[in-house]
Amino acid sequence: MQTNHAFTLIELLVVVLIIGILAAVALPQYQIAVAKSRYATLKEMTKAFANAQEIYYLANGTYSHEFAALDIDTPGGVINQESGNNDMRVFEWGKCRLGFSNSVQCYDDNMGYQIRYIHASNKPSEVWCIAWNRDLNSAENKVCKQETQLNAPSGPKNDTYYFWRY
Repeated sequence: MQTNHAFTLIELLVVVLIIGILAAVALPQYQIAVAKSRYATLKEMTKAFANAQEIYYLANGTYSHEFAALDIDTPGGVINQESGNNDMRVFEWGKCRLGFSNSVQCYDDNMGYQIRYIHASNKPSEVWCIAWNRDLNSAENKVCKQETQLNAPSGPKNDTYYFWRY
């Protein structure tokens, strides 16, 4: 008597179905984990630039509009200076801009984030998590929601992104 030790087509289909279900559940969680990691890098670097701006302000009485004036070393190195602007730098981890409303803005085009520190003499610094996605269920908005611990965007409404204020 001969015995067959092969898998049946039904058994293989069940295994493929289970793998598909596991992948469908795991992929959104993976995307959020990647988004959190990128956001953490942006947050750290934006804060470092904001602190360098404050040191520059204490020494000079004004905020700098040029990166060269700030006393800071950045990991990842400068890839280039965008369009000849002294106030925009492109790094391996994202882009940063100085100057707009005495602010430091760092972006991650891959995930669509912006973190903005705004300095003003008449009020404390404002910190924003800006998700460049209008879908509140997107990884970007979920990360901003978790970071700010808000239930809904708190800043001005825009057609292309949401503002989350700390």
